[in-house]
Amino acid sequence: MKYDISIIAYFDILGFKNIVNRGHKANDVYSILDKFRFFSKPDHEIAKDYEQSFFNFSDCAVRTTKILSRVNKRRPVGLLFYELIDVLHLQFELVHKGIFIRGGLTIGEIYNKDNFIFGPGLVSAYELESKVAIYPRIVVPKELVEMVKNVPALKAFHHGVDDELEYINGLLKYDVAGFYFIDYMKASESEIEPEDYLAFLMTHKNNIKANLALYNKDDSVLPKYKWLKRYHNSCVREMSQAYFKNYDTDKSDFII
Repeated sequence: MKYDISIIAYFDILGFKNIVNRGHKANDVYSILDKFRFFSKPDHEIAKDYEQSFFNFSDCAVRTTKILSRVNKRRPVGLLFYELIDVLHLQFELVHKGIFIRGGLTIGEIYNKDNFIFGPGLVSAYELESKVAIYPRIVVPKELVEMVKNVPALKAFHHGVDDELEYINGLLKYDVAGFYFIDYMKASESEIEPEDYLAFLMTHKNNIKANLALYNKDDSVLPKYKWLKRYHNSCVREMSQAYFKNYDTDKSDFII
């Protein structure tokens, strides 16, 4: 028995305790968890080839991707980039279901077999989620991004280091506290059609507004939605007015 060196993503649903305690029916809670698990789980065929594992308990989910799998050792595809893009799509899809998540993504030692999951890498990912992320975002340590320079298994075989880092950094936003988080709002723009992106922005806005009203007296959850409001407005304000005019709308319609 030994640990595997893996990319580890740990995330949970924002405000899940409040969802349960506010008297939602079991069917409603089940529906939230079912959507969370469905979008969190890696694609079956890719998971098999790249020795990915998935563990889910209530509102918590853990994804692991073995760095030195047989397939990746033979032909590295850029595992870190693809895990980031997968989690970005997870956040995007869950927004449409009214679900926000927070978490941490790191690399470390983990054992994930026979219905057991443990290891120092899991502890690190959990601490990123619980102590660093704070707000509904997926935190990525700066050191992890730097590892691309020295760990060939994290980089696509046909990319130079600078090319790989350019792709990765295009998915991330730097925080003044010294870490990155997945910039799912900005990065989603290039992943979907413009009309769908505008619909996403409006859904994002409306879900944040609804939760600000719902938690207006909750000292534990309200600051997290206030952060989301700032993040949302910052992203929209960085966009050009011309972008919105192309689709017969106005930037101000998307500001909270």
